[in-house]
Amino acid sequence: MKSLIRKAVLATTFMAIAPVLAFAADPSEPVQERYAVSGNVAIWGQYVTPASYGNQEEYDDDYDYYVCDGSGNFCDESGGIGGDARIHFALGNGQAIQLEALGDWHRVFDRDDSGQDATLATAGGHWIYRTGAMALGAFGGLTYADHISEPADSYSAQAFGGIEAAAFLGNATLFGQLGYGSGFKGDDIFEEITFGRVGARYFVTENDRLEGWVGYGYSDKPEEGDDGRLNWVQLAANYERQISTTPLSAFIGYQGDYVKRQETNGWDDSEHTWAHTFKLGARWSFGGSLQHEDREGARTFDFMNLRAPLSYADDLE
Repeated sequence: MKSLIRKAVLATTFMAIAPVLAFAADPSEPVQERYAVSGNVAIWGQYVTPASYGNQEEYDDDYDYYVCDGSGNFCDESGGIGGDARIHFALGNGQAIQLEALGDWHRVFDRDDSGQDATLATAGGHWIYRTGAMALGAFGGLTYADHISEPADSYSAQAFGGIEAAAFLGNATLFGQLGYGSGFKGDDIFEEITFGRVGARYFVTENDRLEGWVGYGYSDKPEEGDDGRLNWVQLAANYERQISTTPLSAFIGYQGDYVKRQETNGWDDSEHTWAHTFKLGARWSFGGSLQHEDREGARTFDFMNLRAPLSYADDLE
């Protein structure tokens, strides 16, 4: 029942932005893209630190906070790299297909290097329809995640899909996504997750891009055969600037992930952590300015980064 309520909340949140998107739309004028093919490739370095670790026992009304817990989980800062790539094909009459890949890796948080590193690999695509000042889309793909807990061969593979929408209001873009993922292979499979986000972009100039979003995810099956449930909140902000008239741009960004796992096997214990990620990277684009890519190319929609819930959940128990 609680799972259905949370899924309904996510769906309601997404639908709440629909009136704004519909107001911005002009269904009589499908977009005619200026570029038949556009795309971009990015790489970044990242510093990741778990700011706090906490757990709560059934008979304790307060959380106990630690820099890390006694087993060494979430004890140390970490470094890593990430990258993404997208290619966008305009099909005419406002329709387009976009293919996308995302990779994210950082070293394990444990000071004794036990367990394994956090790794996420995602690949899939989007179908997009643009009309007037609005874009609608559907996305889907596959994702692989290593769990940072021991044993070292613990991982999950999932299939995911969902819907998305964006509204273009002057120099601003509003966007939202709602998705669902289901595990189909792995050791300690992360069985399912429902997730969504709402966000905004603002272009100071056509080559200066500000972006931020808030996302939420829920699972009542974070591990195969387990009665636990998981809540996840993601906050993110990025600034990107294209270098003069070149295809290169540089960006800085922040991604904060709060993950809480609660056992429902009669003990009702819970553990949680905040993971703060700071990014610095570069992107090479073809097919116009940053703002043009947002409105007609491969930056209208992208995949949500699911690294934190999929990789960390197995260590929060």
